[in-house]
Amino acid sequence: MSASRKKDFSAYKASTGFAAIQLYAGNLLSQPWRKEYRTIKTYCGFYKHQVEANLVGAEILFESMGYKRDRDGILVLSGPICPDRVSAVSRDCLIAYVECQILKIIWEELSSACMNTTWLEVLEYRRGHICSPEQAVKSFKYKQHQPPQYHEHSRAQM
Repeated sequence: MSASRKKDFSAYKASTGFAAIQLYAGNLLSQPWRKEYRTIKTYCGFYKHQVEANLVGAEILFESMGYKRDRDGILVLSGPICPDRVSAVSRDCLIAYVECQILKIIWEELSSACMNTTWLEVLEYRRGHICSPEQAVKSFKYKQHQPPQYHEHSRAQM
């Protein structure tokens, strides 16, 4: 969602953002009658520090749940919720959160092996390869020991 557009992207921060949005969705599903879940002040501390600081474009997820921008900094949900849409956002945030945990495992292993790898490189690898974190680390280490011309060839294939 925001990795390539987020200057200081990390899976640590992104997982915090996805967990926060999942919390919003869970609260809305479990207690849809509560007024405080129908209005989100995007200038409040929780939203600013948990969502906005960690994700770019998170508003799309709130719009998917039915929220509309009312006035500066306020998202409002009027009318009944659509449990299917809110559940879908909650599920997608859970999947994104788990994927961030996998990215963190890969990045931490590569960092502890003194490999200079960026978050975006790890993310791009995960997009193109279905494998365990251990297999991803082995692949990164293998590529590290290849001649430079091999690196260019393998990047062109991704």
